[in-house]
Amino acid sequence: MKAPSPSCPLPGIVAIAATYVFFLLFAEFALLHLMEARASSPGALRLGLVWLGGGGVLGSLLAARFAGRSPASAITLGFLTCGAAAVLAASLPGRIPLEAVAALTGLGLGWLTVNVAGNLHRLFAGAPLGLCTGAGTGLAYAFCNVPAVFTTSPTGHAWISAGACALGVLASSLLAALEPVAAGPPSSAAGARSPFWMLLAACTALVWLDSAAFLLIQERPELRALTWATSGQLWTNAAVHLAAALLGGWLLDRGLLRLVLTLAGAGLLVASFTLAHGGPAATRWHLLYPVGVSLYSTALVALPALTRRPPGGVGARARAAWLYILAGWIGSALGIGMALDQRTIPDGFLLAAGVALAVMLLGSLRGRSVAASAGLVLLCLPAPRSGAADRADPTDASTIAAGRAVYIAEGCIHCHSQFVRPGTNDELLWGPSRPLAEMLKEEPPLPGNRRQGPDLQNVGNRRSPDWNRLHLQAPRTLAPGSAMPRYAHLFRSADPRGEALVAYLASLGSDTTEARARQIADWTPPTVTDNSERGAKLFGPLCASCHGDDARGRGPLAAKLALPPADLVSGPRPRTTRDTAALTHAALARVIRFGIPGTAMAGHETLSDADVAALSAFVGGLKLRTAAEVQQASSGAP
Repeated sequence: MKAPSPSCPLPGIVAIAATYVFFLLFAEFALLHLMEARASSPGALRLGLVWLGGGGVLGSLLAARFAGRSPASAITLGFLTCGAAAVLAASLPGRIPLEAVAALTGLGLGWLTVNVAGNLHRLFAGAPLGLCTGAGTGLAYAFCNVPAVFTTSPTGHAWISAGACALGVLASSLLAALEPVAAGPPSSAAGARSPFWMLLAACTALVWLDSAAFLLIQERPELRALTWATSGQLWTNAAVHLAAALLGGWLLDRGLLRLVLTLAGAGLLVASFTLAHGGPAATRWHLLYPVGVSLYSTALVALPALTRRPPGGVGARARAAWLYILAGWIGSALGIGMALDQRTIPDGFLLAAGVALAVMLLGSLRGRSVAASAGLVLLCLPAPRSGAADRADPTDASTIAAGRAVYIAEGCIHCHSQFVRPGTNDELLWGPSRPLAEMLKEEPPLPGNRRQGPDLQNVGNRRSPDWNRLHLQAPRTLAPGSAMPRYAHLFRSADPRGEALVAYLASLGSDTTEARARQIADWTPPTVTDNSERGAKLFGPLCASCHGDDARGRGPLAAKLALPPADLVSGPRPRTTRDTAALTHAALARVIRFGIPGTAMAGHETLSDADVAALSAFVGGLKLRTAAEVQQASSGAP
């Protein structure tokens, strides 16, 4: 097969895309899940990450030191090394130390990224470097968000990554005829006037932000439900990633490197802030996260080729090595470490990162760049609210106090307690207890006259405002057979009592979220059962109102929820760390028993263990059934 001419950008685009697919699916996802599955302690997982990062640093340094005469051969070697790591992890589970696989992964990825980015001016000679880089980056992110790819198992991700490396080897072979050229940076580098160290620092801050936000989304189910819960969301993410990467590449070709980084920083800062704080703002602005990621990821690949080489300075390959060591490996480690230790992104860090990015990137931008950046920042600010048309602010103290008054006036205390008995099964059912003296300080105390319905002391971390709102208006649509009366009159036009009551319920237990999460993690799921027939009969009355009779997430209440119910047949599932039916059952059983905090997926705390196991067996087998079979199986009463 004849190698394409140097002006043909396709092999270079494929090389970038294959590199990113390996990084996203294997190095950042599958390998970490496999290491987590075998880790005997959190320290063991961190040790594996050290091996991964150490290998990456070493691979980057070796790539910068041993330039070689053939870029194609160096890139081929990188793909072969990465592919070998993926194949070892997928085909020899438990028979080879994953620390060794992690080190090999880092070594290969460090070598590969430096050789690809350090040779862009050769790969895309005569072609628009920025747009070609954006195409490779965007296609990789889009591919990884295709539902069939995203929802596969860690082992499946490893095999897909190995396939991407094989495609990369093929693309590298088509580059074999390219002669090393002594080309300087392309004309688009004219806009990259900032010193390399300033751009390096800016990229480090962006990777730090991205890594922290990514882990935060992974650790918080309500954020996963917002971003990666349905096939529709994944396709949207894919389209946004591709469009943002192409836009970033187009801007790079016009010498607007710093504008691209500035727009990426603005998007990531706003997205990180809203994701860390949750609530309606996260629903509104979460797509700024994939926008920011694709913009800076495109710039990260192109940066070594776009920055000018000062007299006596280092070449593109050495710049790539320093960029990926500091921004890639160290920046991501700092972001992951911060999110693991603090379980959030501190506002102080966001402020400091914003100021640092502004100083490094906005200092000498041309007028139109400043205007565009300022416009995006203003666009990202929350819009003014329109008074009565909006729902009550659930965190407003006066709204919560008003809701408490409604709770008392409507006689909720006659059926609901707010007192979890310490040391009893109450704590597993209704959440952490609190000292009696603390409750007695309230005016008036609300222990309840009796407990005919569930205890509500921690209802704010067991039921979302969406769920409470619907339940108050039509209880039996969510809880078949419930004796609770309807309170739809509280939600009539211009009556603030309903939303105030919802805000009050959301405040109950808001300070026990982490303690509740620990209780859920410590719970032992029931033994796996094959009683899926019983589970099918439970699914109809308990789940179909939101998920639909066919389990596709299109139930009668779906349109009334802020976050769409999951498609249980073809959509993403709760992620597990091993590819075993037992762990899939455990993940499903936890969701069925306790729900997903922060979403309308409520728990079924009073179901027997046998019913939880049966329902888990039915839901776990939905991917093997047709829609008609699901609907037929779930019809009828238990």
